[in-house]
Amino acid sequence: MMSGGRRTGWPVVRTIICINTVFLVFLTAAVAALVYGRVEAEITARTAELAVRSAVNTAERVEKALDAARADALTLLELNGGHLPAEGAGGSSGARQAENDRFFKLRPLFAAILSSSGERIENRTFFLEHDLTGDAAGLYLSAERELVERAAVMESPDAVLLGNASPYFGAPVTALFFRDSQNSVVAAFFSTDAFTPLLGDGAERVFVVNHRDDIILHTDAGIVMSGENYWQDPLVRLMRNSASAGAEAVFNSGGGSGAFQKLRTAGADAAALCGTPRGYGLAGLRQAMREGLALCGAAGGLVIIFSFALSFSMRRYIYNTFVEQEREIAENLRLKSIFRALPGSLKSDRAVLEKTPLSGENRDVTVVFAGLHGKAAIKDLSPQRTLNMLNAALMLIQDSFAKTGGAADKVSGDSLTGVWGAPFSDGSAEMDSLHAIRGALMVRAAFLKSGGAKAGQRLTVSCGISSGVMLAGRVGAEEDSVYTFTGSAARQARLLELHNKRFGTDILIGESTMALAGKYFITEEMPPVKVRGLQKPLRVFAVINVRVTKKGMEQPKPANMAELRQLLEAAAQPAALTSIF
Repeated sequence: MMSGGRRTGWPVVRTIICINTVFLVFLTAAVAALVYGRVEAEITARTAELAVRSAVNTAERVEKALDAARADALTLLELNGGHLPAEGAGGSSGARQAENDRFFKLRPLFAAILSSSGERIENRTFFLEHDLTGDAAGLYLSAERELVERAAVMESPDAVLLGNASPYFGAPVTALFFRDSQNSVVAAFFSTDAFTPLLGDGAERVFVVNHRDDIILHTDAGIVMSGENYWQDPLVRLMRNSASAGAEAVFNSGGGSGAFQKLRTAGADAAALCGTPRGYGLAGLRQAMREGLALCGAAGGLVIIFSFALSFSMRRYIYNTFVEQEREIAENLRLKSIFRALPGSLKSDRAVLEKTPLSGENRDVTVVFAGLHGKAAIKDLSPQRTLNMLNAALMLIQDSFAKTGGAADKVSGDSLTGVWGAPFSDGSAEMDSLHAIRGALMVRAAFLKSGGAKAGQRLTVSCGISSGVMLAGRVGAEEDSVYTFTGSAARQARLLELHNKRFGTDILIGESTMALAGKYFITEEMPPVKVRGLQKPLRVFAVINVRVTKKGMEQPKPANMAELRQLLEAAAQPAALTSIF
């Protein structure tokens, strides 16, 4: 009888649960449709308006600031007879030096002014206050000969060019290139503290780029200090592809909007851009959403209570079935959103392919080969979970490469190859190598921060880096051709990556890369590696961390090989790393 009652009661309970579930779904959908239908138009219009207004206002303010900066520089030249003194500021007469000192006292954010041939006037107070030593301005001018040459051929006498000198000064400094009354190229250096308050009206992300898409100003000062280039940023690419000089609103997949305004300053070819999150500043929208959610919660709560009373004995089954499915769906959506946000590879960039000769071209490049390890730890996962973890790890690597100007060349299963120096270069083989090693360090920091693991399943990464001349060109049929590289540097990078396990390291660089950029990093030489086809063994160096040379700034850990190996062994505790990125 009991058994029969249970058999009779089960279909009834099942029917009631199904009816309640369907009712809850339709009720939730109806409430959501009502709320979103009322505010969708307001979201679109207000978000676009905020982005456009912020871009336009920022551009106007920066234009005025640039005009004022150029006027100040010309005033300083007039105080010195219309030209820079041949022996620098120290060579000026006493009266002229006093005039210069008064000028700098009234303009404390003016750092220095240099000619292309080396003559200069420096604000000694600015250098002392920022604890600057060495010839930062001169080194920057030597490294940026392209800007000097471009400024020399500008058509308008009032034209200017912008550059980011912050990495050389170790302080936020903007360089302004223009021609003086004698038609000579002059570079004036200003602290970006004079410009930062001009950035927009509180939008989430506001920045200014120059003609090469180098970051000149940004609401995040750390991005300016690192000298990043935003040529792969979707909003920057849209701005460059647009013939319009005015502002254009662009909507991304997340519902936010972006806009740009090209600067009217002659010759600068710069632009102010901003990105605004969806619903920014919409108090009315938030109130409507709260009301809708409260209504949905009340109705849903009644249905849940009723269903729970009838199906109490089934709570564990319902939890294990539906909650686990929700987690899987959320994980898949998260990975898809990351894929959409990552910059693409240059392999099929049509603009790059059209500029590349069919016979290829030799380019000085630096190659980073990044390989994933620890797959045994995830062998018991389902194929879908395993693929999701590998994809997430490879996306961390690709994102770190893109942030330092690298292009993803090849993805092969559990490895990814990145190239710096082609098709776009940072100006010299030294800077390309510097950014390649920074990209590898960002990969290390990203994996330690994210853990590279979940529920005890860990993936680790190691990198091999080599520099040299490689052949860059198109491969494949005309309509399906891709841009790729071939040469010994790629093979050596792969070989170096394999030796990380032997030496207990995670980043190894070859002798060529060490010669170019080793001075910027703390390194330790490892035993030489024998390479088939080479008479002499290959010298190998382990990269420990960025070398901090600024006075008063503490060297972050790891600072030696012992600390690095300890950090790698304790990788399950990401907080052990003090990241400087």
